[in-house]
Amino acid sequence: MPVGLRRSSWWELPGTRPPLHAWSKSLAEQLDSGQLLTWEGNGHTAYGGDASCVNDAVDAYLISGTMPKKGLTCHGNE
Repeated sequence: MPVGLRRSSWWELPGTRPPLHAWSKSLAEQLDSGQLLTWEGNGHTAYGGDASCVNDAVDAYLISGTMPKKGLTCHGNE
């Protein structure tokens, strides 16, 4: 389950590298059972921080294999 960071971080300037969210989306499409979880928030990582939406979705997948709702987008400061 790729987690795609949609908002650019301070170190990711336009034109310097392919967007991380596009990479994650492409990976999810290439996997037979891939599903993208999108994080719209600040920071380099989403899992393990204050984003309960991301933490709950990833924990459910890791613990029981339950995929998040298709098209789930989590936002910062939830």
